[in-house]
Amino acid sequence: MMSRYTILFLLLFGIAISSNAQNDYKNAIGVRVGPSSGMTYKTTFRNNKSAEFLLTTRWGALMGTGLFEISQDIFGINRFNFYYGLGGHVGLWNGEKDQAWFDSEDTEMMAGVDGIIGVGFTFKKIPFEISLDWKPVFNIAAYTDFWVDEGAFSLRYIIN
Repeated sequence: MMSRYTILFLLLFGIAISSNAQNDYKNAIGVRVGPSSGMTYKTTFRNNKSAEFLLTTRWGALMGTGLFEISQDIFGINRFNFYYGLGGHVGLWNGEKDQAWFDSEDTEMMAGVDGIIGVGFTFKKIPFEISLDWKPVFNIAAYTDFWVDEGAFSLRYIIN
């Protein structure tokens, strides 16, 4: 049986796919809070496309992530959008021995593929955007595994 969150997500996904997005800003920078926390920078291109860059930490690793995203309005409101995209990450893992899955004490370079799906809202009278997303990660180098718990909340200050 599907949970009420799954039903709500599918409903919002269907509505979002059927509309066109218009972003109210060009560049925004802020913080990302979740299992991997850090900084986020988002720049918007023509129409409904954007790039997001993350610098995050988790389990003793410092990761840089780049994502290409496509946005869609939700309920016809151009400040409330659904977005999805793909990208990749590279980082350094410090080799903490207390992690059962990491058997080296040396610093290792890690790399992988990332997806992202989320919702965002840009405020009309104050220069901020908030978003909530899920970013599944597949590590290819250092430790090969699929992480599905990469959800986060972001708050970005709109630069222009």
